[in-house]
Amino acid sequence: MKKAKLLFVLLLIQVSMFAQYSLYEMVLYYPVEKAISEDTIYDISGYRTHGILHNVNLTTDRNGNENSAISFNGINSYIEMGCPYFSEPEYCYSLWAKVYSNPPYGSSQTLISIGTDYGVDHFLMNTNHYSANDHLGWLGGGYHEDQSHAFVRLQTLSNEGEWVHLTYLRNSEILKLFVNGEYAASSTENVQTPYFGDDFIGNIGRRVNGIQYYYGAMDDIRIYERMLEPNEIMQAYEQEGIPQPIVDAGLDQSFSSSTSSIQLLADAKLYSSLTWSTSGDGFFSDPNSENSEYYPGIEDLNSEVTNLILTCEGYSGNSEIYYDTVQLINTTSGMYPNVTGRDLRVFPNPISNSHSLIIESSSVSLSKVKEVSLINSLGKFVKVSEPTVINKFSISVICDNLQNGIYFLTIDGIQTSKKVVVAN
Repeated sequence: MKKAKLLFVLLLIQVSMFAQYSLYEMVLYYPVEKAISEDTIYDISGYRTHGILHNVNLTTDRNGNENSAISFNGINSYIEMGCPYFSEPEYCYSLWAKVYSNPPYGSSQTLISIGTDYGVDHFLMNTNHYSANDHLGWLGGGYHEDQSHAFVRLQTLSNEGEWVHLTYLRNSEILKLFVNGEYAASSTENVQTPYFGDDFIGNIGRRVNGIQYYYGAMDDIRIYERMLEPNEIMQAYEQEGIPQPIVDAGLDQSFSSSTSSIQLLADAKLYSSLTWSTSGDGFFSDPNSENSEYYPGIEDLNSEVTNLILTCEGYSGNSEIYYDTVQLINTTSGMYPNVTGRDLRVFPNPISNSHSLIIESSSVSLSKVKEVSLINSLGKFVKVSEPTVINKFSISVICDNLQNGIYFLTIDGIQTSKKVVVAN
């Protein structure tokens, strides 16, 4: 029974040991194609930071697909967005860009700017001997609370009419630039904790104070709240198309005859449509919301278990459906409620078929575990392996030949609520 016999729970992602490009960690993702409606560009990352389009047009992307990239006229076109999530001390901007023509001598064009005003923002620019520092070409930089700033630059003029993948990343110690997946430059000079000011906003295609408009095209715009590893940056550069959705309906919950409603806490990303359905006779406050409420019906109260199914459709255009199920366990009928443990760590997650899965516990010995299994969303065993003991509280399992999707972790025949995402 899914998650009813829970021994371990709570995911702690570990990326330092096995750097894995996560398709789902972005706090903002504007893929452009299939994500624009009238004057709105949709953020499909899960944070729903949708942008407002101002005087932009659609153009051909780097692969020759029409209406799949954004064209900025360099005069009054830009994307306006709120930034409720983008003030972390480390961040990463990732996008494709094509410059129509470089800025005049002594000036710059801004691709991304997040902050309060000129001199209190963090930006990615194309420059031409701009400022007293004589910046040239691609430049990433940002300000600190003492009004000083740090920057990293290439000091070579950008190639006009050529699509290029840019990754600018920084923390409180270093700034880096990658071009087409490859390391290009870094700087540690005067690097402090980034400062965004108060009530900050974001602009794509100009600076936040309404100057330095960008003249060119952009595509696949992403923002992260961490610094990507070099192999993750290369995988982002090589990625084609919009990834499949991730769909997590949440943990199982118990209910009884006294329960009037149940709050659902799902997590879904990169979907074009979302719908809840039930095996019972209750109803949802909003069947198209991740965090809907469910109101049990009479049939639910007469059943031991009610399945709530979260269904999502991706952006691929082939109408492929992705789903996950959460169970409502009726304690009135004698079923036991959900158990909660908080000492299991599984990493890397998401995982590709070329890595091992590491399982760690801070309090439960794993050295005598004989079998680790993965179960797909249909309840079928798709992987059974004898683990390798690393130490008393840590084991590893070789994962190969797994299809993309979400799997449940089972340890010695006891199914946990731990979900393992495979994203090859």
